[in-house]
Amino acid sequence: VACYESAIVADPKQALTHSNLGAALQDQGKMDEAIACYRRAIDLSPDFAEAYMILGTALEAQGKADEAEACYRKAVQLQPNHPTTHYTLGNALAAHGKVDEALSHLRRCLELDPSDGSGVSLILAGVGATPLPARASESFLNTLYAERAASWDRGATLSQPYRGHLLGAEMFHRVCDASRTFDILDAGCGTGLAGSLLRERARRLDGVDISPDMLGKAEAKKVYDRLHQGDLVSFLAGAPDTYDVITCAATLIHFGDLRPVFIAAATALRNGGVFIGTVFPNDNEQDDSGVAVDTDTGLAQGGCYLHGRNYIARIAAEAGFAGERMDLGVHAYSKDTTPVHALVLALRSQKRN
Repeated sequence: VACYESAIVADPKQALTHSNLGAALQDQGKMDEAIACYRRAIDLSPDFAEAYMILGTALEAQGKADEAEACYRKAVQLQPNHPTTHYTLGNALAAHGKVDEALSHLRRCLELDPSDGSGVSLILAGVGATPLPARASESFLNTLYAERAASWDRGATLSQPYRGHLLGAEMFHRVCDASRTFDILDAGCGTGLAGSLLRERARRLDGVDISPDMLGKAEAKKVYDRLHQGDLVSFLAGAPDTYDVITCAATLIHFGDLRPVFIAAATALRNGGVFIGTVFPNDNEQDDSGVAVDTDTGLAQGGCYLHGRNYIARIAAEAGFAGERMDLGVHAYSKDTTPVHALVLALRSQKRN
């Protein structure tokens, strides 16, 4: 904030500097001051689409939905071929019940960005507009975790923490022999929060994650023997009979179809090995799939799926696992401190000779 304020004193007519100051103030929770900065940026540069976008988010946070929507519409008008403007307006419209118009903007976002870096496919599926994709797109996950890498560890130590790594570690201690060490894979290792908890019980500890930004944070912790960047399923399938334990916190939530992950995990585990993971529960398991996206909670915007207990048990058995435990725990807390629950799975590999 001090640096931006000094820059504005030196050159008060740079719209971007006012916008950046607003973003810094918004991070501090100073919403009125942030909004004033965004408005000043727009006064200086009336075609500044990004300033309209972030002004909209600040107004929305204050409950000023109509004013926010007007800002998002202006951003689309200024940048009609930018996927993010359509994504943001589409989400706002959907939240306020304007579903048909929302869908048109979300579909336009996907047309402009076929790699789906915004995760639109899940949102469209969540409202029944398209079939459910098998998993969140790689482009979206890389974008999501590039943004979250810097603050992920801090989010695990605040008063409203992320707790997925704790749930996985607690399950590990419940189901794994306390008298021995193991060859462990931390699948979807992120910044290494789970690995730090498992290191003392590991004869060998490897990590794999799709996000290079998250892996950079994990490498700095110096708790892993090896780290790999790439697709989880491909890595598991290429490491047969390598591990005694696979932990998978806050990773299965990005897969709709769990079959490929379970089959690959069964391949990578030795006979009798344990696969531990967290999923968000689908308490409305009405159909045979047992898989859904819950847009009401905003999980779709995090690229997340919900999975039913019956679905998990069936897919696990087909992959060669015996269900050992399926416990419910608090995975995280939302911004308003509401607990977000997850199922913590412990599946035992039963390979046939």
